Amino acid sequence: MASKTWFASLLPLAAVLGGGMAYDYRLPQPPRSGDLNRGRTFEHKSRVDGKGIEQVWVPPGCFEMGTNPLEDWRSKPNETPRHTVCISTGFWMDRYEVSNQSFAQFTAEGGFTDRRWWSDEGWRAHEGRREPYPMLKQFDYPRQPRVKLTWYEAEAYANWRGGKLPTEAQWEWAARGPESRKYPWGERFFDGAANMDHLDLRCTRPAGSYPAGRSWCGADDMAGNAWEWVADGYDRYAYRQAGMMDPYTAPAPGAPRVIRGGAWGGTPGGRVGDIRGARRAGWQADSRKTSHGTRVIHWE
Repeated sequence: MASKTWFASLLPLAAVLGGGMAYDYRLPQPPRSGDLNRGRTFEHKSRVDGKGIEQVWVPPGCFEMGTNPLEDWRSKPNETPRHTVCISTGFWMDRYEVSNQSFAQFTAEGGFTDRRWWSDEGWRAHEGRREPYPMLKQFDYPRQPRVKLTWYEAEAYANWRGGKLPTEAQWEWAARGPESRKYPWGERFFDGAANMDHLDLRCTRPAGSYPAGRSWCGADDMAGNAWEWVADGYDRYAYRQAGMMDPYTAPAPGAPRVIRGGAWGGTPGGRVGDIRGARRAGWQADSRKTSHGTRVIHWE
């Protein structure tokens, strides 16, 4: 209730600072999240959900989504313009990427045969498949993130968990926080914070292998290890007309979906620029890559 009261109180200020709740622009806007977050404290807590998965609390708040190319030379056109976004409701997010162990439980409980967990589009795309796609041995240890997931499988798994895939904005808020950090841990890259391509490990690592890269809310591996499917459809121009409050781009049938966070390598990559919190890419929903995984959120 307190978080809702706070959020209702900032709506008039948001209207003044942002000229309304949606804007159409191409230049970066002056940062305003500091004003919108003034007086807020961000609670840190964790829990274990009904399927035995550890989660961290991501409180509501505001941040600067995207990048300003004048401040970040690694900025990509689809990350611009930088703009203020507010997440109105807190949520629980998996501390780690979905593991092989947890996905095996989904399969064992009939995840691939129970129609309840699948969207119509996802069921059609996977009709006839009754078990997971075979996994390469070096990616298949229990605590490694489950990769070679299609977006539809990620969605069905989230439904089985009683949760959802995070929206692109929720994911970036959990990665960057009220300081709008460049990387989950801060402004500067350093070795040992994430599993990425120049380590040349050529595969994922067990969850929690890089505690130095933990984000502000306590989530691990938000940078590197595996790209993560999120709920949104991919629109390279989405930020040119973006809502301030809880933005979300509904996916059109058959359209690409957004992936976030960078990876160990693979496709589209795990370079220093790929593991920035603002990095976004689009990929076909039925694609399978050894660099694509996911994580799940629940509402309080």
